[in-house]
Amino acid sequence: MTHIFTYGTLMVPSIFLAVSGKAYPSKKAVLSGYARYRVKMQDYPGIIASPGDRVEGIVYFGVDDTHVHRLDLFENEYFYYRTAVSLEIEKEMVHAEAYVIKPEYRQVLSNEEWDFENFKKHHQQVYLDQYSGFW
Repeated sequence: MTHIFTYGTLMVPSIFLAVSGKAYPSKKAVLSGYARYRVKMQDYPGIIASPGDRVEGIVYFGVDDTHVHRLDLFENEYFYYRTAVSLEIEKEMVHAEAYVIKPEYRQVLSNEEWDFENFKKHHQQVYLDQYSGFW
């Protein structure tokens, strides 16, 4: 069982469910030492290590191996890798894993911060339509 920190499209519980195949308990969390940017010409973000920065997101608790594998496929191992991170949840530290842009692909990220509210307003339904029945 793995705790998965999400910081982009998977922060939407219905998208997480469509992609992973199962709903999991979740909470808001903060990841320090990383920055989130929009992927160039896309509606989703990536994160990179960046001392002094922080990323707000959602952590899903106790994700089993089958559903982690589905998330691995969705996150595309070409650009991303899954790595251990420490999160702050309500002033407590929790260990989890997050999908991070590989350093050699930093250039796929714009210099523009990704806007979750904009995503929900303009792109969420497209993702739900695309990933409903993903499996």
